[in-house]
Amino acid sequence: MLDDIVDFPPVTVDGDWLMNAAVWYTVMDKDVVFSAAIAEVKGDVEIQPWVYMMSVSNRD
Repeated sequence: MLDDIVDFPPVTVDGDWLMNAAVWYTVMDKDVVFSAAIAEVKGDVEIQPWVYMMSVSNRD
């Protein structure tokens, strides 16, 4: 589930080049179970990453 998204509009540079960027913030919260031969461990994993993307393309 993406919580916040900032997507910048593409920018054309020199007619053939295109640049774009985006930033995402998301919250991932999962219950996990690890099973081993002698025990089972249960827990909660919470990850809150920022994801950055920048792209450059060329029309040749």
